[in-house]
Parts: sequence; C-alpha cells; structure tokens
Amino acid sequence: MAFLNTERDASAFAVTGFQHFGGRHCETTALRKVLAYTGQHYSEPLLFGLAGGIAFVYWWTKNMPLPFVGGRNGRFPDFLAAAARRLGANLELTQTNGSRKGYKNLKDVLRGNEPAVVYGDIAELPYFATQRHFGGHAFVVYGLSESENHVFVSDRCEQPCTVTLQELAKARGASCPPFTPRHSLLRVAKSGAPGNMATSVREAIRDSVESLRKPPMRKLGLPGIKTFADELSTWSRRLTPEALPLSLTDTFVNIELAGTGGGAFRRMYAAFLREAKQWMDDPRLDDAIGHVDAAAAGWETAAMAFLPDEVPALRRCRELLVKRNHLFEAQGEGAQSSMERLNERLREAVSDAILDSTLSSDLLDHAREKVLACHALEDRASSKLAEVCESEVSHGVRS
Repeated sequence: MAFLNTERDASAFAVTGFQHFGGRHCETTALRKVLAYTGQHYSEPLLFGLAGGIAFVYWWTKNMPLPFVGGRNGRFPDFLAAAARRLGANLELTQTNGSRKGYKNLKDVLRGNEPAVVYGDIAELPYFATQRHFGGHAFVVYGLSESENHVFVSDRCEQPCTVTLQELAKARGASCPPFTPRHSLLRVAKSGAPGNMATSVREAIRDSVESLRKPPMRKLGLPGIKTFADELSTWSRRLTPEALPLSLTDTFVNIELAGTGGGAFRRMYAAFLREAKQWMDDPRLDDAIGHVDAAAAGWETAAMAFLPDEVPALRRCRELLVKRNHLFEAQGEGAQSSMERLNERLREAVSDAILDSTLSSDLLDHAREKVLACHALEDRASSKLAEVCESEVSHGVRS
C-alpha cells in the first residue's frame, strides 16, 4: 500500500481527514463515506432504504452476451440523489466522454479538499482481479500523486486500495453496456439536517413498492421476476453450452454476492426497515419486515438453485465465488494474488460445468420453480409494505 505525502510531492492531491471503512453495496458505501466526511454519519442500510431500496430487473438485449439480474431500485444517478435529498444534502454530478476532462473534474474536487465518488468498470480495476465487466461500480477517490502514479481508492473492501492513473482512466472510460461509466463523478454540493424522517422513510418505502408493483415495463418489478422465470426455459437454447455456466454463475453472483448484502439486497432492506421503527410507530412495519426476511431467504434459495450441490462442478463454482468474495471484502488489493489463483480454479470448474441438454433443462426448470416462489414472496412483502405507506391510516410517526 503506497502512502501520500503532499508536503514532499507537489503533484499530489490529498483529502485531509478522510476516513476509510468498508461496506456492502458499492454506491451506498461510497455515499456513506462522503457524507461522513461532511459530518453526517448514517448506517448503510438507512442510506440504501432512503435511496429507494429494493426492486427487480431482468435485462437481456442483443448487445449483452449474458442476461443481467438485479434486485435494487433506482437508476444512476437518481438512486444516491434520493438518499442525499432525504437527508438534507445535494449531490452534484459531472459526466464526460473525454478522459482529460474527466481527470480535470476529479482533480478539481480533490483540490477543494473533498473526496469524490467516481464510477468505473471493475474489470479494469486490478484489485478486483476479475474479467467480469460492470461499469456501474462506485468507489471513492481521496487522493492521488502524479509523480508516483498512484491513485488512492476507498472501495467497499475493509482495506484501502491504490491504482495507477492509467488504470483509473481506463476504468472510468470503459464501454461496457448496459452500465457505461462515462467518467461520472459525484460530490456533496450541500449538506444539511434531514427533515421529518418518518415522512422520508414512508416516501422511500413507497418508491420501492411502486417499482415492484407498478413498473413501466414487464422486465421490471414483479412482472420482471415472472419474465425472468419464464425466460429461464430459453437459456439452454439462446446460450451456447460454454456460455450457460457463465450465466448461471453470473446470476448467483448478482443475487447473493456483488455487493447485494445477500438475498438480492433484501437482507439490507430488512435492516433498513428495522432501523426505521425508531421513527414510525406502526405495528404493520413488523409484519412487513417478516415478509421481507422471507423474500430474502427465498432469493438465497433461488441463488443456490443456479449453482446446486447436485452438480459437483457448479457447487465448486459457488464455493470458489463465495471464498473469492470473502477475500476481497476482507483484504482488498492484499488478496489480489490469492483471487487470481482462485480464478484459475474457477475457470476449470466452469469448463467442467458444461451440461448435457437433459441436465441443463432439469436445472433450469428447478431454478424456475424457485424464482416463481420468490415472485409469490415478493408479492406478499410488497403488499405489506404498501400498507405501511398508507399515511392516512398510520398509527403514528416520530420525527
């Protein structure tokens, strides 16, 4: 790990007083850090819930080699902007397609002694040790040295990381649909005191409920879960035998790992609802929490169906992915060589996981049943959450 000395290095920019810590989800972890720097300290589950919480998306377009499954509500940059707004803060966004302009924007923020939330493709960040592309990843830059070619990064792992200026530029300028970072940068433009928290919590829950129950298209929300289940039967036809195991592992990662906090973000959302009880005196909230917990367990079961014990090669994939994620979260770039060795074993396991048509059909049918079970659980949970949103029959609020 490199160290930054601005007294000896005239090309260095460092944010004094910035504190690194880890987290679960990349965006809420990043927001938590930059708000903490302004003196506003909140839990990550609270930020996640106020940002919009849970929803669902199943996305697979012609320019995507594999389908994408996601359990979060809110698109960039609205997700973090909503959380900040409900806590009395405003975020300022800059975007550009040019790497020089993107770098200037970053230096301007650092020069003002502020940490910056930036976005980049994880495949271009060496400390992730992955070839899996995802351009919607958020992390904090809190310093850099041009002469030493170091950029100081605070990600969701427990330890801070460093990358080179070239690696950062490549990650921020990557082209990786459907999430292209475009050198996006967020800074806290204004911070203040939150308003009525009971009102903000109820509004945020309503956002999640509407995204699940009234989505604008069938690939989103409750209809999206049904679409996901229905299209599983087409995977063995639309994907090559070599690509199918990759899609199975990707789906497991997007539900259970990849910064979701487990259970397609439902574990983190249940923690938000429990924290919200301090502002909402409503017994229906306890009922809703129980149903969200059940939905989280349902998604954990569904994730297992994509990499089941009954197929030894897929079980090995799951075990390696879980171990790899644990190493990353605990050690960050310190685990890079260990993760690269795990990657070799993972590639071997994926190669061994090429299934015959009968086995793939049986596996996908079983996964479909588990996803449909999630649909029923989500329907009940979102219905209970909708009752909590009915302010006119609220049992009371605490500001």
